[in-house]
Amino acid sequence: MWTELCSRYDALRLIANSQGVSQFIIDAIKEKFFIRADDDWIADEGFWKPTGIALGYPFPDFLIQHFSVACHQILNALNLSSADYWLQQPEHFHTTVRSYSHYTERGFDPRILFPASELVKAQQIVAKFNPIMVTYRGLLITSDGTILATGFLKNNDLFLLREKLKKMITGITQRDFNLMHSKIGQLLIPLSSEKVTEINRAFSSLLIGEHTFQFATVCRGEKLYFTSTNTKSSDTFSP
Repeated sequence: MWTELCSRYDALRLIANSQGVSQFIIDAIKEKFFIRADDDWIADEGFWKPTGIALGYPFPDFLIQHFSVACHQILNALNLSSADYWLQQPEHFHTTVRSYSHYTERGFDPRILFPASELVKAQQIVAKFNPIMVTYRGLLITSDGTILATGFLKNNDLFLLREKLKKMITGITQRDFNLMHSKIGQLLIPLSSEKVTEINRAFSSLLIGEHTFQFATVCRGEKLYFTSTNTKSSDTFSP
């Protein structure tokens, strides 16, 4: 699985390196997803907020700290002003397991979220899988200006879990995807292909952190525990 993910990230990196990030794309992203408030850009919550099940949201404190350091490193290398980018709030860092719906398909309707009526079924599915270890290594600027932390897995359990959730949970509309990343930010200015290549090369192997997730988190905060995890009853939702 590690090798497959490397190949997928490399493909994204090659596209971004060859194309750069165009003004046309940035203008479209700003118009669709952001509003300006004084000197800051505010993203519609549909742009970053989970609608289904995620790892993290939030990450453990040590991993939040490591992600924050990585953010500052890439921003320093880019030498941008605060008006030139948007950053995910640290408490919102996550890696999607399975979205219930996606803003590219539903617009920004906040009501289309993982239904409470499916929580028990989701817990039964998640409980059949072992805790998931993710290694976050490398930052990647994509051709649409997204800044990703690239995640890696030693097996395909996470992808099997995604398939099972898609099959068993009523109403999931998000199309399948084959990455394991965490969105940490969005460029709001164009970048030349030369600059994108420079940054992507410099940060492709940056070790951010590693964590074994004992549970997944539903968009409203409910925890779904993987197998062999000792939990207190107060930590779980009530059917």
